[in-house]
Amino acid sequence: MISREATLERERRWARPAGISALLVTPLYFVAQYSQQSLRGSSSGGLFTDVLPVIDANAGALVLPAVLGALSFLAMIAPLVYLFEAARARSERVRLAMIGFAVLAPVLLAIQAVMVIVTQTQIAADFVAQSTPGGDVYTLFNEIVESSTANEIASSVGVPAGVALLVALIYIPLQSMRVGLLSRFMATFVMALAVLTIIPVVPVPAIQLFISLWFFFLGLVILDKVRRARPPAWAAGVAMPWPKPGEPAREPEQQASPEDFTEGRATETTTEPNPNAARRERAKRKKRKRRT
Repeated sequence: MISREATLERERRWARPAGISALLVTPLYFVAQYSQQSLRGSSSGGLFTDVLPVIDANAGALVLPAVLGALSFLAMIAPLVYLFEAARARSERVRLAMIGFAVLAPVLLAIQAVMVIVTQTQIAADFVAQSTPGGDVYTLFNEIVESSTANEIASSVGVPAGVALLVALIYIPLQSMRVGLLSRFMATFVMALAVLTIIPVVPVPAIQLFISLWFFFLGLVILDKVRRARPPAWAAGVAMPWPKPGEPAREPEQQASPEDFTEGRATETTTEPNPNAARRERAKRKKRKRRT
C-alpha cells in the first residue's frame, strides 16, 4: 500500500477527469435515448411491421444515438477505476486483478450498444427489401433475424457484458463501502441495480437510467460538490469503516468553549485542611517544649 500523502496526491490529481467523466454518463445516455426515440417517432411502440420501415428510412441518423450510447458506457471507465484505486489504497483486501471488470464491462456494453443499432438497421433494410404485400411477414422476419450475423454478435456480447457489469457494480462499491468511501445507501443502491440487470423484473432501459444517475452522483462525490455527501475517508486518505448496525457512532471529543472561562479571572483551587496534619503539628510542638 502506498503512503497516505501519495494517495491523497494521486486522488487530487485525477479527481477532475474521473469526476467529469462520471458526470457525462447521464447526459450522454439521455441524449442517445432521446435521439433514438425521436427518430422512430410514434411507431416505436407499434408492431415491428411499422417500426422496421421507419428504422430503414432513418438508418443514417441512427449512427449518432449509437455513438452517444457507446460513449456513455465508455465514460464509466474512469470513475470506476478511480473508485477502485481509492479503495485499494485503503485496504489490502482489494484485489488488483478485479480492476479488469471496471474496464471490461463498459467496453463490452459500448460494443453491444453499437451492434444493437447495426442489427436493427440491417434487419430493417432486409425486411423492407424482401417483404411483399400479402406475404407472411412473421416468417420472413424470423428468417432475417436468425440469419443476421450482427444479431449473433450482439447476442454473444450481451451475456459477458451483463456479467462483467454485475461484478464491477458489486465488487467495487462493496469494497468502497467497507473502507468508508461510499455510504451504505449509495453502495447498496447500485449493487441492487446490478442484480436487476440479470433478473427480468424491471425493463433494462429503466435500470440503465438509474445506473447513469448513480454515476452522476458519484461524480459529484468525487469532485466534492455535494454538501456533506462526501464521506470523511476521502479526505483522511485511510480507511474509515462505517459503524456496524447497532454500534454507536464515534463522536469527537468535546472541547471547552470560550464561554466556560471568564476573561481576566483565574479560579483558584482550594483544598480543605487535613485534620490529621493539624494533630501531628500540635504533637511536634509538645515534644519540642518537653525537650526544652
